[in-house]
Amino acid sequence: MKTGCILGGVFFGFILPLISMIIELQRVKMTIGIIDNFEVLYTYLRFPSYWGIGIIQAIVVSVKRNNIKVGREDEIDQIGNDEDNKPAEVD
Repeated sequence: MKTGCILGGVFFGFILPLISMIIELQRVKMTIGIIDNFEVLYTYLRFPSYWGIGIIQAIVVSVKRNNIKVGREDEIDQIGNDEDNKPAEVD
């Protein structure tokens, strides 16, 4: 579980933005020919945007996971209460 979180954090936090930055700089170099400071700034600002998306995704996943756990606990409580409320069988 923690290995997946670490790999996801590294992937979304560093690898994807780095690949995106390289592709964007190559595209600008091929089309315009001059890489100005605003293009470099734009590509570096991709890191915080990917970080923000990763944080939002982690929050959504944790909220959904908690809702599923709460739902399962309610089902277990209902099953237990149903068995307790059944009339006793007479032999």
